Amino acid sequence: MNSLLKTQKNEMYSTLVSSGIDEAVIRKIKWLTNASKYRAYNSANDDDGGGIALILDYDGNTFFFYFNGSADRWIYVAFPMGITNGKEKGYNVSWVEFLKQLSNWGKKISAELNTPDLWLDMQNIKSGYSFDYEEFKDNEPITAEEAHAIKSKLKILEHKVIEDYGKSDENIKIIKEKFTYLYACIERQGKKDWLYTLIGVLSSLAIAIGVSASNADKFWLLVKAVLGSSIKLLLGS
Repeated sequence: MNSLLKTQKNEMYSTLVSSGIDEAVIRKIKWLTNASKYRAYNSANDDDGGGIALILDYDGNTFFFYFNGSADRWIYVAFPMGITNGKEKGYNVSWVEFLKQLSNWGKKISAELNTPDLWLDMQNIKSGYSFDYEEFKDNEPITAEEAHAIKSKLKILEHKVIEDYGKSDENIKIIKEKFTYLYACIERQGKKDWLYTLIGVLSSLAIAIGVSASNADKFWLLVKAVLGSSIKLLLGS
């Protein structure tokens, strides 16, 4: 493989910047020469020196972009999420097409690094409010009196959540849908199941309307302030 010209390297750098990767992350990308171990194709004719791999170890993931070639005959193998996941290949492509595929690789890395871990956020937000479910001897039904009291409090909470977090029509729609579901569950679930549902639905609601884990305390303080007496009613305390 011929060495890359500085102008080519600069084009690759600019391509990655344009793909959305933060420059601080790009600086963590390493160049590995004689990178034949990252090849994932079988044609021996393609191997004329081991090739080069761009390698990014970041936030628990390893990303590879192996390439080889010269002039206007380039091959590449991209591993956006590690060497066995999401592999993409191309043979004898032009330099312009090569840069396009490098950009796609960069966009996938950028998307991965900038995407929140909703499962982790869910756990962090749920940790803001919990109940001692062992207080329930069984999953007894919610009485008509209890259901009326809970629905009254839920309506107040729905109004306050819309007031505080209904910053867009989409958020308001999500809030109303979540609370409609909670109202319906009161009619068909036992006390224990409904409390599980309450925490799960409010946690997913918080994520959907943009409540970050760091600001979850404010959200759950609102929940406790409005629903506290109803929760105690269900707990029998």
